[in-house]
This record gives sequence, structure tokens and C-alpha cells, in this order.
Amino acid sequence: MRSATSIVALFALHLAACGDIVLPSTGGTDLGGTSGQPDSGGSDGGSDSGVDDLGGGTDGADEDVDAPGPGSDTEAPAADVDAPADAQDPADVPADDDTGPTVSGPGAPCSADAQCASGYCVDGVCCYTACDTPCVACTTALSGLPEGSCGPVQANTDPKGTCPDDGAPSCGRTGVCDGKGACSLYPATTECSAPTCADGERTLAGACDGQGACASGDTTSCAPYACAGNACAGECASDASCVGSTWCNGSTV
Repeated sequence: MRSATSIVALFALHLAACGDIVLPSTGGTDLGGTSGQPDSGGSDGGSDSGVDDLGGGTDGADEDVDAPGPGSDTEAPAADVDAPADAQDPADVPADDDTGPTVSGPGAPCSADAQCASGYCVDGVCCYTACDTPCVACTTALSGLPEGSCGPVQANTDPKGTCPDDGAPSCGRTGVCDGKGACSLYPATTECSAPTCADGERTLAGACDGQGACASGDTTSCAPYACAGNACAGECASDASCVGSTWCNGSTV
């Protein structure tokens, strides 16, 4: 008994004289169009026989639509799309400022600490340090140092009003700075307490010690005279001007 493949092949040869037909390929074998013999390897022999595989479509109607091959004139869309001529380079586009205000270095003008890299806005400029003690400043106009550097303000000035005058009796602040970054104090020659005289003893005026304290004056005896106000009497007009058992004899004791 003949195999099914042989029967199909004979049937194809029998009908070849009647024109092109489309037969299903069996076992991967295409039927040649001119010789009527199957090509080896299941590929066309290069001859346009008119006998196509069923998978190729209907012969005569040319309805086969093949995918573009390596030699096809049909090109896939280009992957790269040129940017418009006026497009801006991404490197030149400023980044969104989502990190807060721009910070500046020492000496730059400012109105808030957050504007300075150091975190200190002093006297209207960014300063290296907090510069927050009396009689110091961070500008050239006040300290003579470069902008942004904290230093003492000039002596006998108080541009920030950090040294109020405490008054001479306190021996404290004089109302100006000392040029060394501190408030000036009343000097040691300043009288800080008035002289007194009581019970025949005179207390001299007190003087500042130059460190902010008042030192009491020395005490002396008025004998044989009594006190006259805040001083010892130098002459007597009555016994009241004399102390102890002494009395006034004219103008002398």
C-alpha cells in the first residue's frame, strides 16, 4: 500500500497540467512548479512554480503580505527624534529651587540668619560667628575689620547701645565701649561715695576700684575738734565744736 505522502505527490502531478493549485505541504516538503517534484529540505528551489504552501495565501490573488525582510525598502520609524532647533540644553536649564533660600558667605548682605551659610546674620551682613556680646560688630564701619569678621567697636563709642551709663556711685558702666570688646567702667580715680563725719570721726570719700566696685574711704579722728558737717571743725565758736572733755577757749580748743 502506498503512503499518504506518495498519494499526495501523485495527485499533485496529475493536476499540475490543469493549472496552479494550492496544496497543503506535508512533512515540510514544497512541490515544485516546473518539474512536479518536491524540493529537498522543504524550501523553494528558486523557481516560481505557482504552487505555494497553504500558509502563503491564495495563489493568483497575490494576497500574501510578507514581513519586511533585511532587504526590504520599508524602514522602521527612527528611534531618535531630533529636538527642536530652539530647544534648550538641559544642562543650561536652572534646577527647581526646592531647597529653600540661597545662602551666602561672610560679608554678604542679609536680613535673616537663614540667608547665611554660617547661620549668623549680624549688623546686616553674614558673619563668621554669632558676634552677640556687647561692644562687638561684624562690619568694617563699626570695627575696622573686613566685612563678616566679628571684632570690637571703637573705643568711647556705643553704636548698638549695649553699654548704658550706670552712674558714678555704682562704679559700673560709663555708657561707652572700651575698644576691647567690653563696656568701659568708671576708673579708679572716680569718687563713688561722699565723705562723712560723725561722733568726731571723719570718713573720707570712697573711690572706684576700676573693676566696677566702690571702695570706702579711710576714717580719721577729728580730735580735739568735733565734726562740722561732713568734715572736722578747724576752729570752735562754742564748746559744741569740741569733743570729749575739751572746751572752746575763744577760737581754739
